[in-house]
Amino acid sequence: MLGRGYRRIAYIIGPSYLPTLTPTPACPQLTTVRQPMDAFGVSLATLVLDQIEDRPFQRTGLLPTEVVAR
Repeated sequence: MLGRGYRRIAYIIGPSYLPTLTPTPACPQLTTVRQPMDAFGVSLATLVLDQIEDRPFQRTGLLPTEVVAR
């Protein structure tokens, strides 16, 4: 598809929320999602420690997600 002029979806959708970016023609405002990075870090650290300690661990988790429409 790239040879036919289509771009990969990764170029237009991203999971990061950067409130400090000023939109420009080269970097337009795109709808994105926001998740609590502190809770994400705690969940990830808990998962890693559980694996290191050979404890059962939860493979999936659910974090609150907010759609930021621009």
